[in-house]
Amino acid sequence: MFALLFLLSPIAEFGQIDEGVVIVTHPDNAVESLSRRDLQRIYLNKKHHWPNGTRIIPTTVSEETLLAAFLRQFLSKTPAQYSTYWKRMIFSGRGTPPQTFETVEELRAFIQATPRAIGFVSAYTDLEGLKVVCVE
Repeated sequence: MFALLFLLSPIAEFGQIDEGVVIVTHPDNAVESLSRRDLQRIYLNKKHHWPNGTRIIPTTVSEETLLAAFLRQFLSKTPAQYSTYWKRMIFSGRGTPPQTFETVEELRAFIQATPRAIGFVSAYTDLEGLKVVCVE
């Protein structure tokens, strides 16, 4: 247990762990950190490209507890608020919501295969093959 806390302490220093959620991308993605504002803009369909010009592919997971923790910590929204936001965006033709996966394993596999993807997982997920993105 001590070893796990020791390994996670560098992540906690950067404010990554709150309720056990970390932001991840493909290891080949050059992005090391994002501002909280940029992360919000990505998930609210207001920021579409990485600094290198490639299109960002935001992802989410259906797991309610993890999704709620992500929304609360990083977007300051409840699941109901986020759902309502996307219903309005879709109805008005102003966007497509992030790609949603049924399981963390599916999301993880997609991000490992997709350098443009960004997502979130539990801090206790096996992070091998993923890059943790610092949110400032």
